Amino acid sequence: METFSMLRASSLASSPLPKKPGVTISKTSLELPEGRNTTVYTVRLDAQPSGNVTITPISGDPAIATVAPGSLTFTPANWDAPQTVTVTSRTTSATKGDQDVTITHSVSGADYQNVSAPDVNVRVLKQQSGVAIFISPQSLEFRKGGSGEYTVMLGEQPSGDVIISPEARTSGNIAVPSFFNFEPTQLTFTQGNWNQPQTITVTTNITNVSITDSDYTITHAVSGADDQNISAPDVKLKVLPQPGITLSETSLELPEGRNTKVYTLRLDAQPSGDVTITTTSSDPAIATAAPASLTFTPANWDAPQTVTVTSRMVSALTTGNQNVTITHAVSGADYQNASAPDVNVTVLKQQSGVIISPQ
Repeated sequence: METFSMLRASSLASSPLPKKPGVTISKTSLELPEGRNTTVYTVRLDAQPSGNVTITPISGDPAIATVAPGSLTFTPANWDAPQTVTVTSRTTSATKGDQDVTITHSVSGADYQNVSAPDVNVRVLKQQSGVAIFISPQSLEFRKGGSGEYTVMLGEQPSGDVIISPEARTSGNIAVPSFFNFEPTQLTFTQGNWNQPQTITVTTNITNVSITDSDYTITHAVSGADDQNISAPDVKLKVLPQPGITLSETSLELPEGRNTKVYTLRLDAQPSGDVTITTTSSDPAIATAAPASLTFTPANWDAPQTVTVTSRMVSALTTGNQNVTITHAVSGADYQNASAPDVNVTVLKQQSGVIISPQ
């Protein structure tokens, strides 16, 4: 009996003690920047469970950081295989400074029913660039007399009102407030409308002869809440050459009595839409112009179109040649403020006496 007792005691002393149920977490503190950035940690059990064990990670403030998946399941077969939890930061609104959140872990199931798991302390770092301002598009081009527009929106809720004011500058960074008109002249974003895009329309001041066909920059002054950490992107602006119209002839001569001559018109640059040119005779009793209007499109803008001038019979009481002017009214698209040359027409008085017009 004494020998058996000694053998039994020796066997017990050499056998490893069974591991107690517990949970190991790879990291218990994490740091990540705000704004949907991610980092991970892993979780595993310390001992084989008698059945399935569920661990549920819970964020102390999902507005600061979230966790996924919503739960982890360990079985007697996979208990020692680490499973990953992903932590995702949120944008921390207008709150100043870094934000801390604790991720706790609820453990349940089998012989882990009363086991606790360590917490993970997460610090979400406040970005120092301040409230982001989004502008789209960030480049515009239009002709003198034309216009363009872009939208502005904040990237997060500010702590108070934010005012954004546009200003035009030359490529040499010289302010040129008289060159362009902005509508509106400033935008106000509040805690209620911060994520709603607002539109700024830019129009060239056609009365200012100093505006050249050149490149400009629209900068944005930001004031109000959080303004010390806010900057807005610039908008590049290119003013294209003023659209023009080319005529093949600007003076014509033709005998009286339903004789005809022609000239052609074409646009100098592709328009942004349809352009209509209306021909008008200053005295249809002397000469007429047809057709009454010409339409140029972005597809046919450089194809010359013909205007036919037809002379009329000059009154027998009239002596000498008669002059008439064909003018051209231009409208449509970015040619709204363009002008076309006149055509000066001289109708020659016949000297042979009675003239019989063709029937």
